Amino acid sequence: MVVDLLKQLLEADTGERPDAVKVYNRVDMDNMINIQLHWEVNRKDKGASILGLRIFYALKNCGRAHHSIWIADEKCDEIIQSADTKNKRASENGVKSSTKTSR
Repeated sequence: MVVDLLKQLLEADTGERPDAVKVYNRVDMDNMINIQLHWEVNRKDKGASILGLRIFYALKNCGRAHHSIWIADEKCDEIIQSADTKNKRASENGVKSSTKTSR
């Protein structure tokens, strides 16, 4: 149902297109979904997108719906990229990394 709805809304929408659309299903509840529209950070308008609002209004009659806007934490992205680079270099030098925890 959700995939068909998204397809219809994306085909009908002539405005801005998100870079990606992701749909997540909650593991322990079949009727819970999360839809994420991924946009370029430098969008002109950082408010709600027309497409996001259309999806929200289309789904609000199906149950509880919530619409919010989130911005990626670039510091976290930098940490992940730095760790990836460090692990790649270690791998190229034949070093294996491991993480151990104790209680």
